[in-house]
Amino acid sequence: MTQLLFDEAKSRRVDIAARVDHAYAVDTGGNIYRLDFASSKSNWVMNKVAYTNGAGRKFLFAPALLAAPGNQVYVGARFG
Repeated sequence: MTQLLFDEAKSRRVDIAARVDHAYAVDTGGNIYRLDFASSKSNWVMNKVAYTNGAGRKFLFAPALLAAPGNQVYVGARFG
């Protein structure tokens, strides 16, 4: 990742335990990342899950999350 992460990451709990499983963040390069949290910090992972391919498109606001069936999540983001 070579771009600035912008605004804040949004978190989502998908299991029954009272802990956050995933968070989503965007950057100024037009990328969306998913952070997967494990019980040990050494096993935390961040993966790029989406990107724009338009010239000059960048995300400037935190993503919006909406619960979906089957422990899934819809991710929405605005770009500038």
